[in-house]
Amino acid sequence: MTITSTANERIRFFKTLKTKKGRDETGTFLLEGRRAVRDALANGLTPLCVILEENEPAPDAACEVLRVSRRVLEALSDTSSPEGIMAQVAMPCTDFLTQTLQGTVVFLDRLQDPGNIGTIIRTADAAGAAAVIVSPECAELFSPKTVRASMSAVFSLPVMKAESSVSALRRLKANGFSLFAADMGGQALPRQTELPKKSCLMIGNEGNGLSPEVKAEADLTISLPMRGKSESLNAAVAAGILLYYFSFPVL
Repeated sequence: MTITSTANERIRFFKTLKTKKGRDETGTFLLEGRRAVRDALANGLTPLCVILEENEPAPDAACEVLRVSRRVLEALSDTSSPEGIMAQVAMPCTDFLTQTLQGTVVFLDRLQDPGNIGTIIRTADAAGAAAVIVSPECAELFSPKTVRASMSAVFSLPVMKAESSVSALRRLKANGFSLFAADMGGQALPRQTELPKKSCLMIGNEGNGLSPEVKAEADLTISLPMRGKSESLNAAVAAGILLYYFSFPVL
């Protein structure tokens, strides 16, 4: 049976997942596209439901499958030209601050652009970072724009939203992490040979940088050198440069 009406009760429910309120209330979100669904499955996430256009082949997953018309699929999609598959997926619930983390952790303070957050998660995954933590004031981790910008790295890299920024940073400190605040008024980067094995890079809001309470937790405030007239870099660009500096000592 193919659902052809956007007034269908199930379709009305899925439409609520296009809103932050609907995602927060259900703890689930809609994932779009063949690659995204494939990557979620490859990382051990089992969809609660897969929504397929009439002739789209079903993925190998033990879950409910709904067939819908193109019109219904477009009504649910966040893109102008959706592929023929979507899935309702539960948000991974991860509190890894009690676990043993090694390497580099990224802490994002009040970032509002989901594209920046997703790009940083993708870059952190590529650089071999241990995890990404976002402050309570950051944009959603599992909004469609964040997930797309991450290129599915939200499924392969541990990510979590902290209940309290200061509490999360202090827990990292208690686990042996050195905290580095990125700020244009900071010191020159430390020598790579002097970098600790457990580091947390703190990246601030696009317009205002790190909040005073977050910056106060830093062991060292650092900045990237600027040779031109620009005073600062895009948050995702700065995070990418610092991630590779901290993760690859040969650079």
